[in-house]
Amino acid sequence: MWNKKYVIYGVNRIAKDFMYIFDKLNIVYLIDDRTDCDSFAGKTVYSVGHIAEVRDFDAVILCDADKSAKSNTLERYGLQYGKDYYFEEDFFGLLDKVSVPANREIIVWGTGRIAERYFSGTSTSIVFYVDSDERKAVFHKKAVKGPEEIEDWTRYFVIIAVKESAEIEEYLMKHHMHRNIDFTKYDNMLCSLLLRKTIFDTQYYAFTCKTMLNHLEVVRGGDAWCCCTTFLGIGLGNMMKTSVEDVWNSALHKILCLSTENHTYSFCDKSMCPLFVNKKPSVQSSLLEEEYRTMESMPKVAAIGYDSSCNLMCRTCRDTLHIAAGEEAEKLNGITDMVIDKLLPKAEFLVLAGDGEVFVSRAYEKIYS
Repeated sequence: MWNKKYVIYGVNRIAKDFMYIFDKLNIVYLIDDRTDCDSFAGKTVYSVGHIAEVRDFDAVILCDADKSAKSNTLERYGLQYGKDYYFEEDFFGLLDKVSVPANREIIVWGTGRIAERYFSGTSTSIVFYVDSDERKAVFHKKAVKGPEEIEDWTRYFVIIAVKESAEIEEYLMKHHMHRNIDFTKYDNMLCSLLLRKTIFDTQYYAFTCKTMLNHLEVVRGGDAWCCCTTFLGIGLGNMMKTSVEDVWNSALHKILCLSTENHTYSFCDKSMCPLFVNKKPSVQSSLLEEEYRTMESMPKVAAIGYDSSCNLMCRTCRDTLHIAAGEEAEKLNGITDMVIDKLLPKAEFLVLAGDGEVFVSRAYEKIYS
């Protein structure tokens, strides 16, 4: 797919969002039904009839919330879905660790907080949900079935939307299902789930936030976040397991940045972040003229908070004194070396620290000295 020439059908926010994420695709130009637009997002725009005159592309990518009218137009020009044109959603799976097999219906096991966060409001073609709780019959307008009601699991691809999944995975394997072939955990498909959520989100907040574009927060164990953990429920990964560069430049980070650039703020906790105080969403702006900003090559703001060493016992925080020592101190030193080597040379602003006492921590002393 990456080596082909594509034409985008649609001059709208969804097309703009798609090109922001899939900027490595070879998109030669755009087409649209409107005739009053010559260029969009740095690309030439032709009328839709142009594709009948010149076949200088491999496939069309249809970008729109309602695809029926545009699909009919393309098929009148002799284009076939799956061969000559695709939907923008068909590319989302390229960002995931696991892909849904062709011709398999998708079902989601779980109707709790994870399902609510990642599957509500998306256009994922979920047939139904699975849950052992007999009190649940419907979840987001889809039927909820008990696992015993499903006769042939192999018809489906199962996405497990629960945190502790060992028992569910064991159950599925007893029914001849294979991990990451017939079923997978939601976090293996996180990029496509999040992209669906923000790209089709219609809410619009009329303010700008650049935090995710330039901010990296390092918390316990080396986990990385592009905003305060209180305001954002999605981390980027662990920088002791994956390089800082790969964590920062990941597709996941780019999708989170898109949610601020398109002003949906789909993943922000609006009850906690002060930017949302007295702010209500309005009808989605077209954003056609507004240029999307790209994230910095490396974070300009480094927020450090991974050592809980402290000389106080505040009742709001802890009931014993804690000073890192032994194996814990060794692990903290590893994170500290990574911060000094990878983050500090590029950072312009340093924040210390939200989880302990800065001047008690030997790890933090190594940083600020």
